[in-house]
Amino acid sequence: MQQQSPLIGILTKLTRFLMIFAFGLVLLIVSRLFIVPEPKAVSLISNESKEADETVPESGAAEAAADYEPYRVLFESRDIFAVPYEKEVIVPAPKVPDPEPTLLPTVELDQIFNLVGIVVDQEKPQAIIEDLESGGTVFLTVGDKIGEAILKRVLADRVIFQFQGSEVELLP
Repeated sequence: MQQQSPLIGILTKLTRFLMIFAFGLVLLIVSRLFIVPEPKAVSLISNESKEADETVPESGAAEAAADYEPYRVLFESRDIFAVPYEKEVIVPAPKVPDPEPTLLPTVELDQIFNLVGIVVDQEKPQAIIEDLESGGTVFLTVGDKIGEAILKRVLADRVIFQFQGSEVELLP
């Protein structure tokens, strides 16, 4: 094995020392640039005397406070609890109930029509209705109209009409 020259050993140690020194110097510069120490201030609240209320922060804090002044005005003028933007609120118009149908003098449906029979069919059930005024008989399915009455449902034992704004049952 070859023996190293003493000069190479010294240069190696010197290089290591310089690298560590440079690294420490970089850390010191970075800490001075980016890490700002907190200003030390004396409490402004005191129960002892009025003089204690007027204490002034140390010089570093005074400089920091001066730098903060333009922002302080801005912050004090804003409400931190306010919504940052206002959405346009659209209040829906109150729902107006449909007007009640105009009711004519109440006439009982069974005085005008007579349920003669019911044709029970799953696809097309029918009601056999006799018109007592004209004496005629008609076969009605759901949705058909006779006079002012509209047939709404056909059940096995009765039929239901929409008549003068309400549902009316007609029995055989």
